[in-house]
Amino acid sequence: MNIFQSSTPLGRLLFGVGVFGAAIMVRQFLPALLLLLISLVVLRLATGSWDACRNAWRVLRWLLAPIVLLHFIFTPGTIIVPQLGGPSYEAVNAALWLSIRLSLMFVAAMVFSRMLQPREWAQALLAMPWAGQRLYPYVRLLFPMRASLERLVRSYYRHWRIRRRRFSAADLAALFSGLFTQVMEWSRRQGGMLWLRWGIQERGGFDAAMDGKSWLLALSGGLWCLLAAWVL
Repeated sequence: MNIFQSSTPLGRLLFGVGVFGAAIMVRQFLPALLLLLISLVVLRLATGSWDACRNAWRVLRWLLAPIVLLHFIFTPGTIIVPQLGGPSYEAVNAALWLSIRLSLMFVAAMVFSRMLQPREWAQALLAMPWAGQRLYPYVRLLFPMRASLERLVRSYYRHWRIRRRRFSAADLAALFSGLFTQVMEWSRRQGGMLWLRWGIQERGGFDAAMDGKSWLLALSGGLWCLLAAWVL
């Protein structure tokens, strides 16, 4: 059975904190690359498929391409092939390091966010001392608003794909304006429903128990922080 599914929430949360903390602390190329590969494997194990990794790449490629291109063009140094021109050794090193660093932070954040289910995240936020009471209405609005907005954006996207060849700049501006108006209308509607149902929802408590699998996850997450600090 998947340890990320069978362990208690607190252990998974501590493991995610460890992975994300190690991603923040690491400052060398090879440890960062190793941590990135391990984070990708962890993301695969936590989600049960490679879809999350593929989705991460679809987003990262648009962030990494300008980083590499700008460094290749503007970073001075020793040209790798003087006869042909092209990037310098310094440009390649800087582009590789920043690309690995950005990818690691992005994937580590995905690992951290997927350590808990949406309901567990809500319970964890509401269990925070002092802040939980203030966060209660926002947490209750977060998940229905997310589902509503996903459906709304998907419908607008389908409409744009059908008619994109006939869209002018004015049509595109009207499309975004209509989307914004409907988002505000959805938010007012969801806020009104929350007000009518205030006091009905059961908050539930965050499960802070620790079993053997949870201790294993928590210790392995802390180990990554120690290793990242050691190689600084």
